[in-house]
Amino acid sequence: MKQLFATKLAVAFFSGYIGCAGAVPTASNPLNGNNYSGAGLQEQREAYARQEAQQEAQARYDAAAAAELNRIYSKDQWRKIGETTNYARGAGWVEFQGKVEEATPDGAVFRGKWGPVMTIFTDESENPHLIVKTDLNATSQRTRGTANYGSSSVQDTSFQHKILYGDDLFFVENFPYPASSGEGYEKMMALDSDYYSYTNSMRQVITIHKLIYGTPCAKTWSAEEIAAAKQKVDSKKKAMQDKILKSYQDAADRKDAYGWLRLGECYRDGEYGLEKDLAKARSYLKQAADAGSTTAADELARLPQ
Repeated sequence: MKQLFATKLAVAFFSGYIGCAGAVPTASNPLNGNNYSGAGLQEQREAYARQEAQQEAQARYDAAAAAELNRIYSKDQWRKIGETTNYARGAGWVEFQGKVEEATPDGAVFRGKWGPVMTIFTDESENPHLIVKTDLNATSQRTRGTANYGSSSVQDTSFQHKILYGDDLFFVENFPYPASSGEGYEKMMALDSDYYSYTNSMRQVITIHKLIYGTPCAKTWSAEEIAAAKQKVDSKKKAMQDKILKSYQDAADRKDAYGWLRLGECYRDGEYGLEKDLAKARSYLKQAADAGSTTAADELARLPQ
């Protein structure tokens, strides 16, 4: 099975992260707080700028992965199967794509691919549209009278877009969309099931894998479910704030001017879940200024008395 698109992006990102100088504090690294003036302070600022760039790259990767997942999950998120309403993701749900081979009274037979989310692609290059390029070379003669002034190759390149869905044959029960032969679908979700037997157009009895699409429906949220969802979002936000705050505190514990500066700003502005405390803000900014941070000195001077 093909490697996950998101995994490849993550490997590429973390390879760059590990290879970036200044990412890990060492005895000779400006992140360890041993030098706060002149060239050393400039190196320290550059090191933190690299760290911030890495964090921004991680955020871009997370956003790209979330956007790709949203493209897959956004189609009919809620399905009625039997007497239950189901969220079309998580355990048991798979992604599928393909062309309709044959419509049946209870669903559609597809030729394509199905499997875990984000492992299904439409061609070997992981691009939804395979570009088939045909080069047509022609030679033209430049002549004047009977004299031949040479020749040049003129390249006429034409492009053809072709979607490769795959060759697996499977059945999707309760497929709710047009199922005329040759109709193509991508980035769809269905519940993995067992097997399906049918008689094809050549009067052959075929047994193939079965997926269940379910009946698209609207989800009615209860007050308890809304509260639980909000609590989950708040918990994730707090975990991220705690992680960032800990990085600043760890830097301050190493007597790092940047760590003192950021803690002072956090207490001054009430960031990352901290209550505003001008006394603590003044204390941290003064330590950073004494260590050579001109930014901290400027902010300390503007701090309300």
